[in-house]
Amino acid sequence: MMKDHMASPAPIPSELDAKSQENSYIARVQTLLGEEKTSAALDLLDEGLRLFPVSSPLLVLQGKAFESMRQWEKAEGCYWRSLKEPFSPVPESFLSLAQVRHVSGEPEKALWFLEEGLSLFPENNDLLREAGIQNGLLGQWWLAFRRIRKAFVDQPSKTQNMLAYGALLERLSFADLLPELIPLYEKLVEQDPAITEHQILYARALERNNQIRKAIKHVRTLLKTNPKNPVLLKEIGRLLLNLNEHTRSIDSLRLSMESAGESAETHYFIAMAYKASGKPLAGIEAIKRALSMEPDNPEYETLLGLLYIDLGEPDKAFTAFQSLEEAFPFRSLGDLYLRKKSSNKAITAYMTAFEKDPDPRTGLLLLKLLSSRKDWFLFFETLAWMEILFPDKIEKKFLTDKLLSRWKEDQDFPLTPAESLAIRALSLYFAGNREAAFPLLEQAVLADPLSEVLYWMLGLLEEERGNKEAALTWYGRILHSTREPVTLFHTMARVRTRGGDSFAVLEQMLESFLAHYSSRPGFYRVLHEWALRTENRHKAPEILMKAMTVHPNDVSLYELFCHYHPDLSGRDGLPPFSGQKSVSPAV
Repeated sequence: MMKDHMASPAPIPSELDAKSQENSYIARVQTLLGEEKTSAALDLLDEGLRLFPVSSPLLVLQGKAFESMRQWEKAEGCYWRSLKEPFSPVPESFLSLAQVRHVSGEPEKALWFLEEGLSLFPENNDLLREAGIQNGLLGQWWLAFRRIRKAFVDQPSKTQNMLAYGALLERLSFADLLPELIPLYEKLVEQDPAITEHQILYARALERNNQIRKAIKHVRTLLKTNPKNPVLLKEIGRLLLNLNEHTRSIDSLRLSMESAGESAETHYFIAMAYKASGKPLAGIEAIKRALSMEPDNPEYETLLGLLYIDLGEPDKAFTAFQSLEEAFPFRSLGDLYLRKKSSNKAITAYMTAFEKDPDPRTGLLLLKLLSSRKDWFLFFETLAWMEILFPDKIEKKFLTDKLLSRWKEDQDFPLTPAESLAIRALSLYFAGNREAAFPLLEQAVLADPLSEVLYWMLGLLEEERGNKEAALTWYGRILHSTREPVTLFHTMARVRTRGGDSFAVLEQMLESFLAHYSSRPGFYRVLHEWALRTENRHKAPEILMKAMTVHPNDVSLYELFCHYHPDLSGRDGLPPFSGQKSVSPAV
């Protein structure tokens, strides 16, 4: 096989300034690698390393060449050697090793290499930015913001810095920072207007800042010179959809698929446009096509169900929603069943929504429907959940003596002895006769633990009596299996704090909850709240820091952190970015 580049005799170092000559090799190799001429690059590297046998930059570039040939072990070996004598570490050594770990899905190790690099080269812009990116992936947003922002402010014209800072602003979506996206991406496209992806970023920055018409105009200008670009056609289709120009949106989206082939996301946008324009049948056809390409996409399944709701076919919608975790589709389904006067199916849908994500509106709807259906056990169970979760939202009409006593004569469902006890107890509770309710609740849970809500009510009653340990005992009975673990943690933390327990007890209790449930941001929010309320305010920042690292995708935790701990947020002490407003970018 002929080589792309034939090695020439190595020149003598004395002929040129050694450093200048080494830099010449580095630049030429980088050019060859950029042109994907790996064989030629390796030949030139062999030549350069014979002449400069301890050149770390050349050794790192040799690793890059091996990487491009998918010879991962050889590549990593070069990077490691560049750190050891007789070589001298360079920033690229650490950047390359970090990249290897990043690609391997090891962000902690990637960050370790970058931190090591920063300890030797604290002012290196690339190390700073890349460390910030890894911080963000690990949920260390307070460090991510400071590092990425500083890298950008120090070198605002570097493309990698603009992209990293822009991605950070988009990910966090802080209202006060979103306006920075426009001058940021404006400058990016001015530097290289030929990159379509950068033009799209600028258009989306305009859209996110409520300038959607300007965004559409910008993309249309680009299409004049490249009318069949599928990325631009898809983008303008999406923008037109958000502007409620549904027919034109569909036309653009279909044109994009003619140029680039089908994609599930494009079919999804088309289905959304059909839904918004009142054409559910066409929307169902489009979203089914998307689901055939990505069968388990929850967004697509949700849209399919919502389209069936628009079509007036709630049973098909219910089937589409079966695997979903979100509550709102089931609320929409309940509304449709109500319009169709199918109250029993409406109750099932609303009950599913209320169990997944309780809210006062759904709870009140359930109370109304259950009292009409005369399903008194479910009525009082739901009323008790409202007392636990939303006590201030219960409407007085559900607490009248007449309604609370109707179950005695007006019952369409046969009751077990335990159910009768529970209903009697809860009716007495909500009528204000707490003392009479307590023994009946005890009897009910001893006869048959029908619902966890009975244990909640017993705990609340013991709280009212001031019996801390008894309340905790009742709450503890459901600690392993409650459907509302965050609320239970908050409730037990309240009892312990008011009872004089130390904050360390709350921390131990959190560990107990984490042992029984998958970690949830709400657990840390609760602990943070009680740290702020007690003499343990100094522990509050580290609680949220821990929460962010455990739940790196929940950026609302960082927003909470910025609100309560601005001095630690990474947003203080940095000069503001003052992007110069310029004319519309060249296209």
